[in-house]
Amino acid sequence: MDVELCVDASVLGDAALKVTWDARAGQPAVAAVDPATLSTWSAPDHPRRTRRMTQTYGLPGEAIDELFGDVPRGLGLRPERVYPVVEDWTEFRWRVAVAGQAVRDEANPYGWIPYVVISNNPRPHAFWGESDLVDLFAVCRELNGRMSVLAKVLELSGAPIAVLENVDSAEGIAVGPGATWELPEGAKTYLLDLLSGGGVGLHVDYVNLLFRALHDLSETPRTAFGDSGRDLSGAALEVEIQPLVQKVARKRRGWDAVFRQRNARLLDLLERFGGIDCGGLRQSTVIWPDVLPSDAESAVQSEVRLVASGIHSRRTAVARLGGNDPEGELARVLEERAQLDVIDERIRTRAFSVPDERGGEERP
Repeated sequence: MDVELCVDASVLGDAALKVTWDARAGQPAVAAVDPATLSTWSAPDHPRRTRRMTQTYGLPGEAIDELFGDVPRGLGLRPERVYPVVEDWTEFRWRVAVAGQAVRDEANPYGWIPYVVISNNPRPHAFWGESDLVDLFAVCRELNGRMSVLAKVLELSGAPIAVLENVDSAEGIAVGPGATWELPEGAKTYLLDLLSGGGVGLHVDYVNLLFRALHDLSETPRTAFGDSGRDLSGAALEVEIQPLVQKVARKRRGWDAVFRQRNARLLDLLERFGGIDCGGLRQSTVIWPDVLPSDAESAVQSEVRLVASGIHSRRTAVARLGGNDPEGELARVLEERAQLDVIDERIRTRAFSVPDERGGEERP
């Protein structure tokens, strides 16, 4: 879902998710939400501090009865008909209206608004973001037009155009294999070559310029697709792909805030309703892998030095080296080390033991 939300935010400009407690399953529920169904009211002095949020969507009458209990059943809703549902959330109240009739008006059971909005590249004074494709629309339209023209030229060049001079009528003249023409005296004929004079090369050069503009505006160099067109060193390749690295770093900073908000809500629900003692912990840290491929051997040596110097823990080292389960990996390492200590102790005991004079048994 995180990957899908990331794509939605990049293409549409915004994405959203809803974090609630599922009493039937006894666990938190995280669901993607269409940002077009949300309306927000921000603080007067802070455009990104949400004070109130509403969600408007449609549900059939049968689903409304199942979701909100016995209250909507008195409204006489038809099971198959779709009715508008409006959820109004603040930090203190939760209101639900179905077809304009209030069915819930109670205290917010969570104490916070259960929506997390992912704004893609928002302006400093705006709450909602914008699509990454805004600057690419014009270039893509021009590229499509030029490619269509080039395709038409190549299509016509495959079916040559016959040009007749000093001929009153072309009736009865057909172009095809084995065709024979009888032309009057002084008439000339030739085939029109659309590929002569380098015309196609101009189209191709213009298409390449459009591709370059597309890569520059998207901050995704052609090198990112494995096609640099020339031999470059590793450092030179990193410099050439630096725009993409900086773009990924900006995206990650925005998603860090999203993951922190989502995880804080999940931990709060688990401790409040799930009976799990989190010790009041609500903060989490996202560990991202490197953007560019790196030498595994040098990365391992770097992590060994960082762990040995006490800069960060073994868990962090496992996560940065690509481990999916740092806690489990550390537990396995400790278990293996304990087993090796037992084996070493047995070996040392046998090495320092001497035979007993009476029964030949070994004694320490």
